[in-house]
Amino acid sequence: MVDDSQPHRRRSVRLVGYRYARPGTCSVTVCTAGWRCILARLDDGYLDLTPTGRIVAEEWLRAPVLRPEVELDAFVVMPNHRHAVLVIGETASERGRVGEFHRPARSLGAVLAGFKSTTTSRVRRLPGWSGRAVWQRGYHEHIVRSEGALANIRACVADNPASWRMDRHNQR
Repeated sequence: MVDDSQPHRRRSVRLVGYRYARPGTCSVTVCTAGWRCILARLDDGYLDLTPTGRIVAEEWLRAPVLRPEVELDAFVVMPNHRHAVLVIGETASERGRVGEFHRPARSLGAVLAGFKSTTTSRVRRLPGWSGRAVWQRGYHEHIVRSEGALANIRACVADNPASWRMDRHNQR
């Protein structure tokens, strides 16, 4: 019998001691709730985005417009997840301002919370959505620590559609 008297604690995958609001480059994967294949179809290596997937791509491309501290790099929308590389830096208004009160650049968590909230709001307006969750709770991130690591991550993002047929959540 399982003891459910203690609250469940999620193990953190965050890098200990890293300030996620500081400027830096991250690789981030966001998965759909239940790994449902609702974002795209993949046929012979060609990605065909669904209406939901088009919303995800549109909102991701809007991130730097809404959040001037965000710079986008490689990304791909897969059938049940989205991979992206992004750079969080200072906003133009924050550069060179010493001694004045100003809000620091947003954290990675704030950027992704805004993205997930906006996409969920838009997706739920599509026909057939009746309050179902769009995204899994949380996200998977990796702090990029070198140019070599960045090149490898970019290659993985670009190659992800080719490896889809072997994905354990592919609903063949």
